[in-house]
Amino acid sequence: MKRKNNLIILTIFCMLVSCSPRGGNMEKISTRTLDSVSQVEWNTLSEKKIFFGHQSVGFNIIDGIKDVIQKNNRISLEIVETDDPADFNRPIFGHARAGENTKPNTKCDDFKKMLQSGIGDSVDIAFLKFCYVDMSQKFDEQEVFDYYKRTLSQLQALYPHLKFVHLTLPLKSNQAGLKGWVKSLIGSPLGNSVDNICRNRFNDLMRGEYEGQAPLFDLALYESTLPNGRRQVFVHQDTTYFSMAPQYTNDGGHLNESGRVWIAEQLLIFLTKLDEKG
Repeated sequence: MKRKNNLIILTIFCMLVSCSPRGGNMEKISTRTLDSVSQVEWNTLSEKKIFFGHQSVGFNIIDGIKDVIQKNNRISLEIVETDDPADFNRPIFGHARAGENTKPNTKCDDFKKMLQSGIGDSVDIAFLKFCYVDMSQKFDEQEVFDYYKRTLSQLQALYPHLKFVHLTLPLKSNQAGLKGWVKSLIGSPLGNSVDNICRNRFNDLMRGEYEGQAPLFDLALYESTLPNGRRQVFVHQDTTYFSMAPQYTNDGGHLNESGRVWIAEQLLIFLTKLDEKG
């Protein structure tokens, strides 16, 4: 029995050294750095009125923005948690809770309600972010997307001056380590992978509708991009999907300190380049 167990361990070891894990093996993604933004662009962003509707991961991103601002004196933004229209009489990066987690339609409804309360008449930029718990096997990704699209189309018609930014839905990290790799190797579903497949499909709908047509911040792309520029991937039934890089989370879903700073940097850079996107 001991000899058999040793043989199994040796076989797995040989497989590990001869095959690479299915993670971070895609073509490298090129990303911008804060240094690529001019002082004029930072100053222009600081003059904008911005509104961000979100839930828990959104607070991670807000904390990341605060971290970035604290370490970069070129960036001057007033971050305030508020849904009071009176607060948007000056340049501000306002943010507020929208709807309930696991109920994506309530987030759309709440976002719409807050804009129609008077915020939409004042702000220059607005965006709503879903959470990873808003998409899983329990949901029909097409129905959720259609409701979002319909809501945002209505808002764009009501506020033609307003630049709406669309965000892909955040991912979760898949099961890591030897156990996760073996599952991937034999085609067995990894922890979180089935729900991540649903999130990937939803994000494909977002990209298909808005990429190249309207401002789209690909949050899922950055969450799945490793520090070396490669993507964190997994394969299920011969199809490649993306998951959150484990370096960016401590619990598999929320952003840790390095993750929130990484996402915040990319979001801020994106916002400074909005005028280039039309």
